[in-house]
Amino acid sequence: MRGARLSATILIASAASVATLADALAGPCTGRFRFCDNCATQISVVTRKNTACQISYWITNGAIFGQRVTRRGSGIYGTANSTSGAYQPKPNFVGKDSFEVEISYQRGTTKFTTTLQADVTVTD
Repeated sequence: MRGARLSATILIASAASVATLADALAGPCTGRFRFCDNCATQISVVTRKNTACQISYWITNGAIFGQRVTRRGSGIYGTANSTSGAYQPKPNFVGKDSFEVEISYQRGTTKFTTTLQADVTVTD
């Protein structure tokens, strides 16, 4: 009986650790979007209060070489790497937010920009 109780305690502790780790990592908050050459792309972002989320970019036959925030919201947007960024709501914020990011990229020898317009919903 003591072994079964110990196993149940370890299982519960392990599940709690996994949930805490998953909450701490930036998970995806939107699907990948396609770049449109020299135009704007709108996306919807959903994340939870105090939880960062990742926004992945998808480009065919090209290379991303720059990102610049052109309109800030109340949260923070940052570059994770050349193919993704991350959004973090301000502490304890719940509600609507938005931001825009200009992403520069190249296909062949031609350079383009896409303006990512994100409408954000932060839930409790």
